[in-house]
Amino acid sequence: MEKKNRKPFQLVDDIYSIGCWITGSKEDAAELIEKTYLIIDPEATEIDVFKTFRHCLLDSLKGISCIPKPSCNDMEKLGYKLIKQDAEVKLTVLLAEISGLSPVEISKIMGKSVEEVKFCLTTGRKRFATDLIILDGRSKSPGKG
Repeated sequence: MEKKNRKPFQLVDDIYSIGCWITGSKEDAAELIEKTYLIIDPEATEIDVFKTFRHCLLDSLKGISCIPKPSCNDMEKLGYKLIKQDAEVKLTVLLAEISGLSPVEISKIMGKSVEEVKFCLTTGRKRFATDLIILDGRSKSPGKG
């Protein structure tokens, strides 16, 4: 299937796969699809669909922090920022790898410069490679073991 100028309905599989990789949950990925497709226009561009997905993803992270409660408000904000940053890096890599988008296209979705996107791609790919290796040397993907 042609990767460019795809219609919103043609992006469901990509969005679901990206959602699974980021959330680690099929249910959460399905919920992100539902939220995304309730917002978008049926004739939305590919870039606009992914922008909306990104918005829904980041919105779903609100209230989540890697800092245990009770803690001060500033620490909770820091925890949220770390989780958001991690999700942004993963999303950047997955948009390139699963959807085949270029750094220029990804920069439009993420609201970042092309240089920032390229940096995220480099560091994010290294992180994915490291995270996928488990102790016994086998790779692990979402929904498995």
